[in-house]
Amino acid sequence: MNAPRSGWPIYLNLDALGDRWSLIVIRDLMFGNRRYFRELLTRSEERIASNILADRLTRLEKAGLVSRRDVNGRRLLRPGDRLARRLR
Repeated sequence: MNAPRSGWPIYLNLDALGDRWSLIVIRDLMFGNRRYFRELLTRSEERIASNILADRLTRLEKAGLVSRRDVNGRRLLRPGDRLARRLR
């Protein structure tokens, strides 16, 4: 990830998240009861492409918002959970 644009919280969040797909992944993990790659790929209304989903999961893991539980299972970490609750 590149250096943040500024110290403002909104910019730090945008840098961590990147775009709307990241927000959709966080939403689906938090509220959609989806934990596995296949569930995130096939059960989201937005029909995210598999390469974009894989990229966003990697970004969110590097940002410390999402963690892998096992091979494909994921969960929100505390910062990701706090962010999702603010977006409600």
